[in-house]
Amino acid sequence: MNKIRPFNNKQDKNSLDSKKYVRTKELSILLDTPAYTIRRLAREGILPAYRITGKDYLFDPDEIFSFISKKKKVIKN
Repeated sequence: MNKIRPFNNKQDKNSLDSKKYVRTKELSILLDTPAYTIRRLAREGILPAYRITGKDYLFDPDEIFSFISKKKKVIKN
């Protein structure tokens, strides 16, 4: 399970500059999920995230969609 990666060292900051990241609110719109649910999943280490403030996170949309596609289950009738 992925842990929350703190946003506090130069290596993370430099890698963030070259990628497109979204905040909690933007991800909640993309996933049509409440922001508090996104924050809870990040806090619990379920969603891969970078913590940037006390309760806000940055997410790599590619990581999130990859994570979701690995976790989805096909339901057969």
